[in-house]
Amino acid sequence: MRTVRRIGVIAACVAVALLIGEALIFTLYRENVVIFPRYLTGVRYGGFHVRRNLPGSTYRHRTADGVWDFAINRNGFRDTRDFDYSKPEGTLRVLVLGDSYTIGYESDEDATYPAILERYLRGKGHSVEVLNAAMVGCSTAEGLVFLEQEGVRYEPDVVALGFSEADLNRNAAADLYRLSGGNLTMARTEFIPGIRAQNRLNSVGFYRWLGSHSWLTAYLSGLTGRRNARAMLDRGLELAGENASAEGMDPEEYTGALARALVERMRAIAASHGAEFVLVDIRSEDGRRAFPWMGASDRGKIADAYVDSGELLAEYENLTELTTRHGQDHWTPFAHVIVGAELGRVIASSRGAADSEAS
Repeated sequence: MRTVRRIGVIAACVAVALLIGEALIFTLYRENVVIFPRYLTGVRYGGFHVRRNLPGSTYRHRTADGVWDFAINRNGFRDTRDFDYSKPEGTLRVLVLGDSYTIGYESDEDATYPAILERYLRGKGHSVEVLNAAMVGCSTAEGLVFLEQEGVRYEPDVVALGFSEADLNRNAAADLYRLSGGNLTMARTEFIPGIRAQNRLNSVGFYRWLGSHSWLTAYLSGLTGRRNARAMLDRGLELAGENASAEGMDPEEYTGALARALVERMRAIAASHGAEFVLVDIRSEDGRRAFPWMGASDRGKIADAYVDSGELLAEYENLTELTTRHGQDHWTPFAHVIVGAELGRVIASSRGAADSEAS
């Protein structure tokens, strides 16, 4: 009985300590903490073992700015609908790839720019399906693996890639592809950082509940996440330095050249399956382009069409908020509308031209 009482006292003390910690974090740090549980898993595409969204998962994000629910369909896309590989007859299908901006962190599903794109094209009379296959932290290298091994099976008419500056380092850290003699070559076939540990934790129901509701858990997870992100950044910089030296480049030049090679490969794959390739340049908060070296003359060399979010949003900088105030600087619904509508105009224009040529 004494042992039972001791265990009970210890459990009560731990519970009180956790409640106090929860209250302190909520009171003192709520505006600086984000509750962003991640539900990723490993998947095998061909000979590759990489990450994707956990099919069938549902979870909730929250910050001081709001609450957003996520639903991942059986395909691993952010959508409540499921999609077959074969598209319905007469349907324009757009496959959208990218990272947290594209999947829509800090946005409702129907407020993301892929969802805006779908409604825009429907308003123009198109029977359309937009597949949001983006994933938080996704590198262009992982996007290339998905597109080549899996994405083309969905018979897209258009492939749109949301590219952000962070992709430059992510591509080097993933190390799935490298440049060798200026050519894109496969370096390895597996990239699943932290997935096994994450899956074990997410298999525990109480942990999943804490992940979507507890500010203390989010605070502690944030400390671990920042440490892991720093380690990933250091790995990317180290690998970029090693590979750049072998190519006779400096690291910044190498990561830019690698990104360009990856994007060009994605465009070639899209073209080989009869799909148009559109690049959405997601500028950082300070306005830097994801491709800082790319001028207007370069756009046609790496994509069939190009959407520059920085140019689009600059007009509204002093009129309304374009990124969230307390989260991780993702786009507000207004910014998603501007980018999604422009992407819709670009695609509608190109489809109109294609239809005219065909007739």
